[in-house]
Amino acid sequence: MNKKFIVLILLFVFFCVSSNCLAKETMESKAKLYNKSKISSSIEACLKDNNIEYQEIVHKEATKKGILAFYHSLNENNPSWGIAYIEKTSAGWSIVMNSTHYKRQIPTPFDIDYIANLDKVTNKETPFPLFYGRAQDLDLEKVVLTNPETNESKNATLVNVNDQNKLWFCFVPETEETALFKIECLEKNGERTEYYHQVKGKNEPQLLELAVNFLKKITSFIKIILIIIIGLIIWLKFK
Repeated sequence: MNKKFIVLILLFVFFCVSSNCLAKETMESKAKLYNKSKISSSIEACLKDNNIEYQEIVHKEATKKGILAFYHSLNENNPSWGIAYIEKTSAGWSIVMNSTHYKRQIPTPFDIDYIANLDKVTNKETPFPLFYGRAQDLDLEKVVLTNPETNESKNATLVNVNDQNKLWFCFVPETEETALFKIECLEKNGERTEYYHQVKGKNEPQLLELAVNFLKKITSFIKIILIIIIGLIIWLKFK
């Protein structure tokens, strides 16, 4: 077989594997805002009309302006669950935000995610901030969140999804500065586990977030350049 042809095959395989690795780094959680979405006749139709794949809506939480829809998929090749905020308008249902969570490479028994206030970026009145996640502890009886600014505690809502998973969520007020929330998990046998999650306040400057996103893009770009350089070296070696 021609050596050049073999090299081309190796380069193609190497590029696919590398691209897949890059994708996995960002596929655990994927959020999207919708500036303009299709108007649908129902919540279920709204998800489908906006190409959101789901198998079942496990919980609907009414808010002041719409509905939070928690859904999941039992696709064995790409299991996922997600949350969508859908606004009720005079014409029908319109999606504002969707956050999809894929199976993590290293599963955790208790997932913690946070959606910040989206009023400014969407120009709409949204129900956020919101803490939420998935729990794989069937003995979990209560989840309590404590706001470090006010020292007030609030119980999260628990939703039984199936015999293996529960969803939990809790609306919290927006903090003024960066705050470290305490999240306590209480089991039926009295066992208690504490988690901590830091969130940005509304007065927090956005420069740090912009810098982090910029560094992520630079890192991905460098990885692609390295792949190309390695490919060229292999090509020249077998030329």
